[in-house]
Amino acid sequence: MIHRKEIYAIDVKSDISDILSDLKEYKYSRIPVYEENIDNIVDTFETNGSDIDLSTTTIEDNSSLDDTFDTEEDIQNFEESLISNYIEKISGNFGQIGRGIKVVVDSANATGGIVAPELYRELGAEVVELFSEPDGNFPNHHPNPSSLKTLETLQKTVVEVGADIGIAFDGDSDRIGAVTSNGECMTGDKLLFIYAKDIIEELAKRGEKPTVVSEVKCSQVLYDEINAIGGNAVMWKTGHGYIKS
Repeated sequence: MIHRKEIYAIDVKSDISDILSDLKEYKYSRIPVYEENIDNIVDTFETNGSDIDLSTTTIEDNSSLDDTFDTEEDIQNFEESLISNYIEKISGNFGQIGRGIKVVVDSANATGGIVAPELYRELGAEVVELFSEPDGNFPNHHPNPSSLKTLETLQKTVVEVGADIGIAFDGDSDRIGAVTSNGECMTGDKLLFIYAKDIIEELAKRGEKPTVVSEVKCSQVLYDEINAIGGNAVMWKTGHGYIKS
C-alpha cells in the first residue's frame, strides 16, 4: 500500500482490514486501485466497511496501465522518452541559461538524479553530481533538504570544487535546498525573494504590480522587502492547498 496525503494506492496484496482502518482515519479522497476487477474492491468496501462514507471518494481502476507495456524494456523506453521530452521542452524554453554556471546537484539517491543533472547540462551548466543513482535505502543521507544535516556534504562539495551554487532535492523532487558559493544554506523565504524580485522587476516594465503569496512561517522581512521593491506581498495559511486556492 502506498500512502500519500489524500491519495491511497491499493495493490492485490493489501490487507483489507488495514485498508479499511486507514480509510476511516485519514478519509482519503482518491483511491487508485491496481486490481483487474474494481467491482470486487468496491463490494468489499461496502460489505466490510459500512461505516465508511465513500460518497466523496473516487476509486480509479489503474489496471489498464499494465496492458500498455509488454516487457520491462517497453517500460524503460517509455520512461526514457518522458525524460527526454521533458528535458527537450525545458531546454527549448530557456536555452543556454546556465552557461558559465557551475552547480553541484545532490539528488540523495532519489528521483532527482534521473533528470536534474542531464537537464542542467542541457541548459549549459557545468554539473558536479552527488548521489544520483536511485536507491530507496538512501545510503548517503535522507532526501530531506529542509534538514540542514542532510546538506553537509553538499556544502562541503560546493566549496571544494568552487561551484556557484548547490542544489539538493527531496525524495520526489518537488522541494529543493540551496547552498551558496561559500557553502551557506539559503532558507526558503530567501529563495522566494530572489524569485519574486525577478518577476517583480520584469512586470514593472509593463506597469504591473504582481502579488506574491507565501505562508505564515516565512519571516516578516520577506513581505517587507517584496512590498519595498514594488510587489504586493500576501501572508497566508501554511499548506499547498491553501496557497494554491
